[in-house]
Amino acid sequence: MGNGLRGRSWKRGEVSLDEIRALVADFEDAAPLFDDEMMAGCAYDVVVVDGDLVIDGDLDTFARGLCGLIVTGDLVVSGLFTDRDDPATGTYVLGAMRAGAVITTGQLGVAERLDVARELIGFYNDYGATVRGEVTCACFVPENHYFAVGSLRAPFVIGASASYRVPKTLAASLNVLAPSDYRRVLVAEVLDPQRPEDDGGMDPEIVDDAIRARVSAHQSIVLATAIAKLGPSAKVKPTSHAKRKPKRKPKRKPKPNAKSAKRVAKPRVKRRR
Repeated sequence: MGNGLRGRSWKRGEVSLDEIRALVADFEDAAPLFDDEMMAGCAYDVVVVDGDLVIDGDLDTFARGLCGLIVTGDLVVSGLFTDRDDPATGTYVLGAMRAGAVITTGQLGVAERLDVARELIGFYNDYGATVRGEVTCACFVPENHYFAVGSLRAPFVIGASASYRVPKTLAASLNVLAPSDYRRVLVAEVLDPQRPEDDGGMDPEIVDDAIRARVSAHQSIVLATAIAKLGPSAKVKPTSHAKRKPKRKPKRKPKPNAKSAKRVAKPRVKRRR
């Protein structure tokens, strides 16, 4: 069964592992995903798209039967982009990336900028995201997923540990939403229903599964009233695919914050089945 993407398939012998490794050599986290041991007997495919890849709708790497996707130009997904940690999946964009929403559990690498119109969601800490340019999104929810990014602009940042999921140089600038403001900003479906609004000073808890379910269903986790109060200048407007690419920023390898309340693990590659 095909993956429906125009590109060179490793399974069909149209691209070799050596070519794949050469394309992603600038991303240090890519090597374990495409080594001989991981690829031996792998049931999933790696596809290399030469030039830009534009998807009108959603792009789910698992649904496409992929453990690797390399785009040598820009990746544009009008709907939701989703990758996976099982099978261990690496998505690498050698240009810029633009999407309606993103849920990333696998390894995501973008050489230039990443613009997300709505939510940018991370999940789990076996893998992470590396974006060398600026990241813009309407709502950033990293959970326990580390984002090594050049810069980040998001009107809403959700999660008590969010400042530990970005480089130290960016942590202080994040406008992390206070738990006391959750009910003012977030839809009720993503908050713990067992926590009443006034329960002796305890803050309502976020339900991460509910956040991912709602974003997967193309539903916002932020109340329309909260978005309206931002004003036009504060709302994130992803750059047009037709616009000129920005200049590449120098590579920088940030270190995880040792003060994190949760462990930020290095990528632990899972054996594909």
